[in-house]
Amino acid sequence: MKYILEKPREISCAHICYTALFLGFLLVFILINVALLIEIQVLDNFNLEKTASQMLSLFGTFHKHWTAFIDSMQAVGDKIDKAKDEYNKLVTTRRNQLERPLQQIEDLRNQKEISAEQLLDAEIIPVKQPEDTNKTE
Repeated sequence: MKYILEKPREISCAHICYTALFLGFLLVFILINVALLIEIQVLDNFNLEKTASQMLSLFGTFHKHWTAFIDSMQAVGDKIDKAKDEYNKLVTTRRNQLERPLQQIEDLRNQKEISAEQLLDAEIIPVKQPEDTNKTE
């Protein structure tokens, strides 16, 4: 009987040693996996920070070019407004100044009772320009 009682103790100690060894390996395995997960999280955080930094850089570049674009558009708009103002001057002021002598000619023609057909058929007589008296020979 002594043999039966001692034998289970030996098996029990061996079983405890194997269980402890197994649990030790399991703990090491779990610690390695936790370390890998932490490293993956750290790498993800690093990549996220790097991506955020790149995005901020791209936003800075975009802002710089957007500002230049807006400035150019404003300059073009100013030039279009200036051209529009010049066009309006041509259509109004300059046109009126050119039409005044035409109206005076028309009034003179009506006053002298000359028809438009007579003007078209009339012979054009060149007008002699007075000579410049300031010329030195």
